[in-house]
Amino acid sequence: MIGNNAYRSFGALTNPVNDAEDIAAALAALGYRVDLRRNLGINDFDKAVSDYTALLAGNPANEGFFWYAGHGIQIGDAGNYLIPVDFPDVEDRPENRSRITRAAYALSDLLDALEEARNRANVVVLDACRNNPLAGAGRGGASSRGLSMVSNTPPDLIIMYSTAAGAAADDGAAGKRNSPFAEAFLKHIAKPDPIALVIADITGETLSLTANRQRPYQSGTIVNRNYSLNPAAATRPALSGQADTGSVRVTTATAGIIWLDGEDTGEEIKAGSRTTIRYAAGRTAHIGLETADGSLFVLETPVEAGRPITAAFPELRPQDFQTTPSGNSLTIARYTGKGASVIIPASIGGRNVTGIDGQAFYYCTSLTSVTIPSGVTSIGEGAFYVCSGLTSISVSTANRQYKD
Repeated sequence: MIGNNAYRSFGALTNPVNDAEDIAAALAALGYRVDLRRNLGINDFDKAVSDYTALLAGNPANEGFFWYAGHGIQIGDAGNYLIPVDFPDVEDRPENRSRITRAAYALSDLLDALEEARNRANVVVLDACRNNPLAGAGRGGASSRGLSMVSNTPPDLIIMYSTAAGAAADDGAAGKRNSPFAEAFLKHIAKPDPIALVIADITGETLSLTANRQRPYQSGTIVNRNYSLNPAAATRPALSGQADTGSVRVTTATAGIIWLDGEDTGEEIKAGSRTTIRYAAGRTAHIGLETADGSLFVLETPVEAGRPITAAFPELRPQDFQTTPSGNSLTIARYTGKGASVIIPASIGGRNVTGIDGQAFYYCTSLTSVTIPSGVTSIGEGAFYVCSGLTSISVSTANRQYKD
């Protein structure tokens, strides 16, 4: 955990050390071994990364979490650099490029060291996209504000950026202890859900806190779809006794694998068949069906004691959704199916669905109901224009951007 506030050659930032301290405390509460570093110069920065990756390499079962908050810039084709507090007062000019790169820490060095560590999984979080602090920045210099997306990440590694490539992130309003991104991260970090769902929640929360001005992004993947930042937490409510339990009867017109509360149960179900899942009463069950192409459709239903509840999946056709990809996520560009009851998938082919484009369902007059998953954080203008038969829109209770 690294937080850099006290820059010597340009103005100090407000919240990076606070953010690193608070994230470190949250991780320690989850059982992580935490190493917190504040206001590092280049030599201390290099040593901190070296110590961290050496520790990870000591056991192939280790799981790593690296957080950096502070200044970060991209330098042409040299890539992304994290800025230590002793960075010199140098003007952003092409002839100064080598001096700039020597004085900053290359993100590629961290990723190479993590790949060499060969541990189980790594998460790298970069709240490092503040405005470019270099003198003369933006006037044909060597650097650009923000960070660029890393396209080739090591295996089983996710990088989460606090905002889009080339954009600047908010350091936090006056009187606020944390940046909006860190505030969102702290709110969701302890969730037992798979990391893909937690990232979707953090993204939605950040958008909400910044009035849609700042959208976090991610690159890379972790093969284990159930990987969680809080692996020790229970992934489904405990059943305390017959009087407190209910059941969900799952029926489906499409074959697939049953998911429960973001966890792959491994139970296969055939088209036209049904299965029953016991579940704690008084809670909401999130029932998912993963289709043959790896797409995931989710229904949710409140569970009542002694009264079976039905979660019915209609025919699910991922090919009916034309999409626009963006990194590891995508948006629904156009729905071409004829279904009356449509469940918008939480993911298609392993990519999270984060938006519905304008006029995506234009003139779908056969549409009567639609279910929107938790990860959707943007819906374009006229997305359901001239859907004359549409009478019901259900939004996941886990969706932080939209409500029923």
